[in-house]
Amino acid sequence: MMSQRQSSGGPGLGVKLSARNRAVLYPSVCNGAPQAPVENRATTGGQREPSIHEIALLSNDFNSVTCQLISECHSIFAALQEVGTGTSSSRSSSLLHISRQYRAVLHACLLSARTSSDYDNGHSEELPAISFGDMELIWHLCEIIFLEVLPVGCVMQPLLEWVRWHCSIDDRVRHLISQPDPTEHDDFWNTVNLLVLQGRVDTARDLLTQLSSRRINSAAAFGSMEELLRKMPEPKSLFGQSLSEFSLRWKRWQQECRNRCMDGEFSSVPQLQHIAQMLIGDSTALQACRPLCQNWFEVMVGTLLYTNPTVKAVDLQYGLNSFLDEGVGMSDDPVNEILKSVFEYDITAVIKQCSNEQFAPLNYWLAAHLTDLMYHCGKLETRNVDYGIDQREYLLIEFATSLMSHKSFWQMGVSYLDQCPTMGGPHLDLLIQRVPLDSERKAMKVLSVCRQRDLSEAAHTICRVMAMQALRHNRLGSALNWCLKSKDSSFAAYLADQLLSQYSSDGVFEHLDLIDNLGPAMLLNNRLTFLAQYQQFHRLYSSQEFQQAGTLLFSLLDSRLAPKELWPTILLDALPLLEMDEVIFSSEQTYELMYCLEEVHNANGSSSSNGGRNSAAASSSSGGSAEPRLNGMPNGARSHGEVDMDTTGALGRKQLPISHLMDKLSLLRLALARNLARSIISTAPS
Repeated sequence: MMSQRQSSGGPGLGVKLSARNRAVLYPSVCNGAPQAPVENRATTGGQREPSIHEIALLSNDFNSVTCQLISECHSIFAALQEVGTGTSSSRSSSLLHISRQYRAVLHACLLSARTSSDYDNGHSEELPAISFGDMELIWHLCEIIFLEVLPVGCVMQPLLEWVRWHCSIDDRVRHLISQPDPTEHDDFWNTVNLLVLQGRVDTARDLLTQLSSRRINSAAAFGSMEELLRKMPEPKSLFGQSLSEFSLRWKRWQQECRNRCMDGEFSSVPQLQHIAQMLIGDSTALQACRPLCQNWFEVMVGTLLYTNPTVKAVDLQYGLNSFLDEGVGMSDDPVNEILKSVFEYDITAVIKQCSNEQFAPLNYWLAAHLTDLMYHCGKLETRNVDYGIDQREYLLIEFATSLMSHKSFWQMGVSYLDQCPTMGGPHLDLLIQRVPLDSERKAMKVLSVCRQRDLSEAAHTICRVMAMQALRHNRLGSALNWCLKSKDSSFAAYLADQLLSQYSSDGVFEHLDLIDNLGPAMLLNNRLTFLAQYQQFHRLYSSQEFQQAGTLLFSLLDSRLAPKELWPTILLDALPLLEMDEVIFSSEQTYELMYCLEEVHNANGSSSSNGGRNSAAASSSSGGSAEPRLNGMPNGARSHGEVDMDTTGALGRKQLPISHLMDKLSLLRLALARNLARSIISTAPS
């Protein structure tokens, strides 16, 4: 991916994304073609050389409430993927239960946003409190229209509950009732009208009863209205009777309301006359309540209640069109457009509009989870987007991508990608390599994810990255450990050379435990094999298994597995074995050791500096016997006291001066000659 930004006739700036959430900025010419790299252009006229800058891209920084939403909904999402068995009724019940769980989390997040310190201090714009409320509003309506199994398909009662929940006037009613004389309050009739519009006729009747006791002259009008409100068939009664029976009762009741209006029973109280007009479904009276309402859909649902109480979900679009034809004003708010699409029963348009940048702080959360729920409900047709995958998978990938760049949610991102059978795997293969590796513990988690999903290339990349990080901090043991996990032979050879170089310079090797536990991994590279076998030699020596130790030491030289620069050290390690009472090396082995000694002598004799570098010999105390120091080597390692040398070997010996080394090699030559004679005599026939 590459983009350029430039002005006409002048230099521009090119941007190219690189690995691990980074981007490279470089200069580009005005025609849009990138300039040649810095290393390919000569600096002329003293002009400053253009430079290339690498910048890190910031990951998504979710606020605390958004983190709460993502965390709590992930378990619900996982449970939804398991819903796929059972009868149709039980499956529908499970899906509805999951939808309500999503909605409960949305409402809890809305309350958390409103009660946060930023909200209380007047900084609510920093928290997406409005977005949480809008998402709950949209989700609740989708649940009613697309998920709920309703008696005879009538949606009026759930719609009324939806309006009462999201356009609540409970605070308004409580404030009115708390007044010394509620009937004299300026908001009394407005509150009653809203209660009637929302179908809360019982509460409206209670308020009217308080007023009727104070107006004796209009007691008949109030009594008539209270009777009509009491007789009103409520849509919830559809749960216990047939559609035709309810329709008949409704028509009779509404005709009674119409007759009483025509008889002038409410003419003495204009407010009651207005309520009566609402009850018979008069559009003018219903639209007069629009200024009192919080939202346009509150009026629409109220209008449907008194004009078409048995409306079905698929017919809501006609009620919406009729409502809009009356000239009701509606803002261009994206939420209004989504609600209109829901009423029009167009789930595809709903999902498309939910992906609007209005909800960008939540990074496709609403669109992805709503689409996934509709997919499991069978309400979403399989439609491929431009990238060749269905809409559900596309949105889940987009949401998972935003999670993968977050330090705390990348594992949840993996879970979402696992539910994308077509492109989830390739995206995970790329995104998992961009997860910031802050610690080895996190790297092990990422590596486990890769191995569980057979992402071998990503696993190798992560191991190499961690190995390089350890190497930069001079932690060779950790670097080698990660290298072995990646099974990178060339990098393992490089690290083995670094370990040998460290020994050659310091005379001390600090990673004995790692070498002891290489196991089959030592076969990855010859240098690793040598290190493991050499440590095994010292372990055998310390255990006084001299015969096996001598055989192993000889095999390191005979197989040429040992690097030539360490031959002096290995030969000196053989010196105590040559001086033992028991013959350790046969005549053939002694001849081979002599050959190796000559090779070392010639190399050190030709260049003293080279010999000093390649002979990492043991430091010994001058004049007197020295005791062994590595791995508790036994005192019996030197059966003859004439050899005054430290037998700590390559894993614990400091570098010797070249002159001292040549003296040690001369002693070794004598020891080999004596051992050759002893081996020949021991094998001669008696």
